[in-house]
Amino acid sequence: MIDKVQQFLRRWRQIVGVLALVSVAVSAAAAVPQQSLPGIASAVGDFVRSDRQSDRYPADVRVGRLDPRLRLRRCDHPLQVSYANTQRKVGQIYTSVACEAPVTWRIYVPVAVAAYGDVLVTRNALPRGHRLKAADVQLEKRDLSTLRQGFFSEIKNVQSLQTKRAIAAGHALTPAEVAPVKLVRNGEMVQLVSASRGVQVAARGKALADGAEGHRVRVRNLSSGRVIEGRVVGPGRVEVR
Repeated sequence: MIDKVQQFLRRWRQIVGVLALVSVAVSAAAAVPQQSLPGIASAVGDFVRSDRQSDRYPADVRVGRLDPRLRLRRCDHPLQVSYANTQRKVGQIYTSVACEAPVTWRIYVPVAVAAYGDVLVTRNALPRGHRLKAADVQLEKRDLSTLRQGFFSEIKNVQSLQTKRAIAAGHALTPAEVAPVKLVRNGEMVQLVSASRGVQVAARGKALADGAEGHRVRVRNLSSGRVIEGRVVGPGRVEVR
């Protein structure tokens, strides 16, 4: 009977000792200064807004919610914030937040950036191959983070272009949907012009490729039979040296 009592007392002392160690560990962990989660979110928001100050388009910056269970030791130096995915700075992006010394940790914080600007949209539905005019488009404010294939913001940049496919009304034009207007077509007769010292010489030729204004194309001179290269300067006109 005495032996059983002694065994019970020994086990009880062991349990009490373990509980005491756990209590000390918990107290020590609680005593470690913790990094403020609102402070992290504030640093991220300030970084993104500061980076966009020179941007021509105003932006709405919203820092993602941090897990309240996150426990990080307090950083004794300013937090190091940078972009985790540098390819994009609008839409859903990620920032890297790090403490470098003497405590070392790094987390990634999502940020939603909506940038708004005036872009060209079509006034009416346009067929494929339509040459764009100023009356075909108008400026409207759009969320640029949704225009991942690009956009146009000036009418002068689309007036020498034509549609590559049918486009619906109210659609924001992208560079992939338009192409330069072909002023010279493969196999068509063209006028070869050459100006030197104020004297302009013209000849007939046959285009060997399509070409938009400013493009260089190969042309066969019908008088000499030679194939030469020139620059498209207008409908059916190629400037050669």
